[in-house]
Amino acid sequence: MTERARILLFSVAIMAAVALSTAAMAIYVLYDAGFSVHRARLNEVVQSRARIIEAIAGFDARLSAGELPGGATAATLSQIVDAHEKFPGFGETGEFVLARREGDQIVWLLRHRHEDVEAPKPTPFDSGLAEPMCRALNGESGTIVGLDYRGVEVLAAYEFVRGVNWGVVAKIDMAEIRRPLRRAGAMVSGIALVAVGIGVASIVRITSPLIQRIEARTQELENAHGRLRSHSAQVELEREQARRRAAVDLHDGIGQVLALLNIKLGLLRKEAQVEMLDPQLREIESLIGEAREQSKEMTWRLSPPVLYEVGLVAALQWLANDMERRYGLQVKVEDQGECVQLDETTRISLFRSVNELLINVAKHAKVDRAVVRISYWVGDIAIVVEDRGVGFDSSSNASEYGLFSVRERLHHLGGILTIASRRGEGTKVTLSAPLSAAGSETNSEPA
Repeated sequence: MTERARILLFSVAIMAAVALSTAAMAIYVLYDAGFSVHRARLNEVVQSRARIIEAIAGFDARLSAGELPGGATAATLSQIVDAHEKFPGFGETGEFVLARREGDQIVWLLRHRHEDVEAPKPTPFDSGLAEPMCRALNGESGTIVGLDYRGVEVLAAYEFVRGVNWGVVAKIDMAEIRRPLRRAGAMVSGIALVAVGIGVASIVRITSPLIQRIEARTQELENAHGRLRSHSAQVELEREQARRRAAVDLHDGIGQVLALLNIKLGLLRKEAQVEMLDPQLREIESLIGEAREQSKEMTWRLSPPVLYEVGLVAALQWLANDMERRYGLQVKVEDQGECVQLDETTRISLFRSVNELLINVAKHAKVDRAVVRISYWVGDIAIVVEDRGVGFDSSSNASEYGLFSVRERLHHLGGILTIASRRGEGTKVTLSAPLSAAGSETNSEPA
C-alpha cells in the first residue's frame, strides 16, 4: 500500500469514526428523549384513567343496588365501555385496555383495537403474554417494555384499580416509537457520509502535494539504501577476495620460504661436523616448524582453501574443528540433504555468517556445544545454528549480538534471518538464501 493510500485510508477511518460516533450519540439522545416522552405520557394516561374508574366505581357503589341493574360493578363497566367506544386510541398502535382476573385467566373487559371482535378471548395468566396486565392485576403500577396480549413488544404503563380489582394498561408498540428514530438515523448517517466524502476530498486536495513529496523522498531514500546495501555487499566481496589473495600470498610466499629454509637446515646438519651446533640447529628447525604451522593457520583463517576447493559443507566442518580448538566449543555439523551448487557470493556469505553466529555462541551462550544443520528446499538452502545456552530476548536490539551484519548479508542475497530465542531456553538462528543464482556464476561450488 502506498503512502498516499495509507494517509487517505487513515483519514477516512478517523472522519468516519467521528461522524458515526456523533450520529450514534445523537440517535441515542433522540431515542432516549422520545422514549421518556412516551413513557411519561402513557403513565399519565393510565393513572388518570385508573383514578376516573375508581371515582365512577365509588359513585356507583354509593347508590343502592336496586337502583343499578346488575349492580355497581356492572354499571361502572357499562359506562367505561360506552366511553371506550368513542376512544379510537392514540398514534398508530396506541391502545387502552382493561381486564380482571378470574382464576388463572385474564378476562378482557374492553374490545381490543387490534382485534375486530366484541369480546376478546381470555388469556392464560402464566402464558408469558400480556405482561403489563399481569403486573397490574398483581396490584403493581409502573412502566415496562414487554409483550402484550398479541406477543408484540410494547412500551406500557400499568395501574391497579382499587375497589373493583381491575387492571388498566396504556401501551404503544415499540416499533412505532423506533420508526421515526430509524428515519432520523438514516438521515443523520447520510449527512455524516456526505460530510466524510467532502472531508476526504478536501484532505486529498490539500495533502496531495505533500504526499507526493513524501513519496518521492521515500523512493529516494529506498534507492539510496539499496545502493548502500549493494555497495556494502561489493565491499564485503572485495574484502573476501583480498583475504583470499593474502592467504595465497602467505601460503605461496612465506610458506614456501619456510619450507625451503627447513630443507637448507637439514642439508646444513648433514654437512656440519661440529656436534656442538646440533642443539642450536634443532632449535632453529623447531622454530621454523612452528612458523610454518602458524602461517598455515593464518592462511586458513584468512580464507579457508577448502571453501573454494571442496565446498561449503567441508568448510563448515573445518570451522567446527577450529571452534573447538580456539574456544573449546564442540560443533556438530549435520548435512540433511544432497549437496547443491552454490555461487561464490552465496557460499562466502553463508560461511562468514555461520562463523559469526558460532563466535556468538562461544562468547555469550555459556555452553560448550552447538549444532549446525544444513538442509535444502525447492530453490533454497537453510542453515540452522542452535544451542541450549542462556539465550536472550530476541525482541531486543539484535545488533548487540553481532547479528546486524549477518542480516545485511542475507538481505543482499535475497534471503532472510530468523531468530528464536528466550532467556534460559537457548537460541535457534535460521539462515535461508535462494539458490536461483547458483548457475549464473562461473565460480560455482563443486558437487
